[in-house]
Amino acid sequence: MASNAGKPADSDGRGRVDGIDDTEPPAVLPSRRTDVDSTSEAEPLRQTRRRSLRELVFPSLPEASGPHAVGVIDLEIPAREPRSFGGLELLDGRPALQLDTVLMSVFYPTTATKGTRLPWLNRPASSSSDGYARFGGIVGAKRYLLRPFVMLLGAMTRVPATLNAPIAATQPRPLVLFSHGLGGGRTTYTRYCTELASRGFVVAAVEHRDGSGPSTWINPAKGEPRELLYLSAEDISEATRKPALGMRTDELDMRAAELLEAGHVMRRIGAGEGAAVASESTRVPGAVGYVGPAKPQIDWADWRGRFTTDDGYTWLGHSFGAGSVAHALQTVDPALISSAILLDPWLEPVPTVDKPISKRVLCLNQAGFTLWRSHFARLRSMISSSTAPHCLATIGGAVHMAFSDLPSLFPRAMRWSSKMTIEPQHMIELVVDASMEFLDDKPGPILSMPAESAVPKDMSEPGKVYCHEAWSTRQSRL
Repeated sequence: MASNAGKPADSDGRGRVDGIDDTEPPAVLPSRRTDVDSTSEAEPLRQTRRRSLRELVFPSLPEASGPHAVGVIDLEIPAREPRSFGGLELLDGRPALQLDTVLMSVFYPTTATKGTRLPWLNRPASSSSDGYARFGGIVGAKRYLLRPFVMLLGAMTRVPATLNAPIAATQPRPLVLFSHGLGGGRTTYTRYCTELASRGFVVAAVEHRDGSGPSTWINPAKGEPRELLYLSAEDISEATRKPALGMRTDELDMRAAELLEAGHVMRRIGAGEGAAVASESTRVPGAVGYVGPAKPQIDWADWRGRFTTDDGYTWLGHSFGAGSVAHALQTVDPALISSAILLDPWLEPVPTVDKPISKRVLCLNQAGFTLWRSHFARLRSMISSSTAPHCLATIGGAVHMAFSDLPSLFPRAMRWSSKMTIEPQHMIELVVDASMEFLDDKPGPILSMPAESAVPKDMSEPGKVYCHEAWSTRQSRL
């Protein structure tokens, strides 16, 4: 979800890039290019099931467009080494950044199209309401005015995936780890995650417990469940308080550890230990936040060999989550990273991006972060340091939150409250198509674009893709 810390381009001196030029703009990529198929499995967008009355009346997300239906499983597994990060303490003296369990929603291909659907908002919805109020700085009576809306959204809006469905017998693809941004959670990017899953990928979307999300409940292996709402500097004791970016940097270390824990859990499942993993889960019937049947029935034997991890994981994230992936590229054992996709990354908290990387990288930006001159220069330096194929591009007409589910759920509100001019459907198609070209290592219309000679001043035209680092030449033109 969007980061409040990112600074959009404006007239403060950072909204210009030396040598900008808007000559020869790239062609607009049309919505759903049915003549191009980068995955050999992809089909034109379609609905795989009839939408219910609830989905027609209340904000809802469409079914994914790939050849497979999508399933989802929630897992909360105790960490191998519970520990805290950064030395930060809450006002009551407890560690602020404490890793006890890793919580994730795992999206995957299935043959099932009927069954229970996971709520888009965390349960209990009252916690989500309180968390969003904290994240948005909403206080007083306005906080209570927000609650009915959030409660209704929590009750009515569902993830377009069948809970605990059997996994389909597809060709194994690399495991994908997803990291959300500030104010987000494991289901905030459901459209993107389900699109990948419908094309055969298993995607482990982690819910970070670093206080960057609105709310989450932690069910430890020992002790009482505890609620964690969005954390700000005021929630940290004065003795351990750091500047805002200092706390975010500590959160990056915890986020990388959570993603590694998720990868380890998924490796065990892929090796045939799914039943043992499930027996360790603390997100079970009766636990706070649990959604599902009283006795879940999952044939974990079918998960053996359904995804690959031998060459590491594909690390993927948006905003602060993409910054978390950038941090991992600098600090995590390269053997655990096969490739990385960064969606509009926020790099301010990342301590260094100077270490050359040797992994394939795709980075998709929106204009606000591309025209943020100092930030873009740092991003470009990191991307161009890769000795493997890489691509850096900007999607015209997009805004920072366009990569999340929000434009699909609230299209009118997004157009009214932001400068987003690209249609949500066109946006998700572009991001998914670029991702599939990258994941399949088959450059298509997006990855085959040559690099522009300069960064255009105006990148507001909906659907235009401006390439800054070309996949084919792997070198800068600016």
